[in-house]
Amino acid sequence: MLSTPSPAFPEKLLRSTEPHRPASLLPDFKIEALTCAGRSIVVVREDLLIGGTKQRACVPYLEDLIREGVEEFVYASPFAGFAQVALAISARSLGKSATIFCERDATYSGAPRLHEFSKLAMKHGAQMVLVDTLGRASAKAVAYARERIGRAQLPLGFDCVSFRNYLKREVTRAWSQIESQAGSNRPRTLWVPVGSGTLLKTFHEILPADVRIRGVNVRVLENSDPRIAGLTRIDRCELFSTPERFEEPSRLLPPVPSNVHYDAKLWQFMEKHAEAGDVWWNVAR
Repeated sequence: MLSTPSPAFPEKLLRSTEPHRPASLLPDFKIEALTCAGRSIVVVREDLLIGGTKQRACVPYLEDLIREGVEEFVYASPFAGFAQVALAISARSLGKSATIFCERDATYSGAPRLHEFSKLAMKHGAQMVLVDTLGRASAKAVAYARERIGRAQLPLGFDCVSFRNYLKREVTRAWSQIESQAGSNRPRTLWVPVGSGTLLKTFHEILPADVRIRGVNVRVLENSDPRIAGLTRIDRCELFSTPERFEEPSRLLPPVPSNVHYDAKLWQFMEKHAEAGDVWWNVAR
């Protein structure tokens, strides 16, 4: 649950001083076999993509908004969220600005600072405003976007129909590759992390009806939040919730690079419940 911020927090505006380097073409999906508790599963290695899975749909999503007159994209980000990186890279590639109101690094008790993922977003051209909590970041982003025509605030995790439609194209292509590699042993279960719920809802819309989805809420939003509660009404979705708070790192680490506040937290559940042939979508590093 989003907490009430301290009004005394020293908000900071931060920009990168590094020169712009054009983003390269996105690599294709890398799909590998992996062993989990003695069982052979499949992992989609989106940790190899600099902005993670959401980078794959971000440019066309932003282009739609640009055609509507948007010049500056505004976003409120959890400290270790990876959508901020996808947004920074994509906005810069389109010649537009991104302003991110980012929660302070919640793993550090000293002076307020950016998390390494926020620094990565700043390196790729985003203007960062360091804020005490995600709740205050959201409020500040709303106010900032309303100040001027041409600014648009993007929803948490880009969770909207337009973005999911573009993401569906990409994940449909990946799922076809997974089924092709599996041959007659088609996967029956997909494991995905749940922050905003964007990815889970996208997969629900494109996967064959007989594929079960197991999501793990990493507690960016608590189970009581309507955005999470709504996922439990999807009949083929089984939703777990991590014992760790979002700011706490995963208790167990998987054998591939994975965000310790996000994707890596699936591993503890997969070791107990995954079956041979299951697919794990590793969204980002």
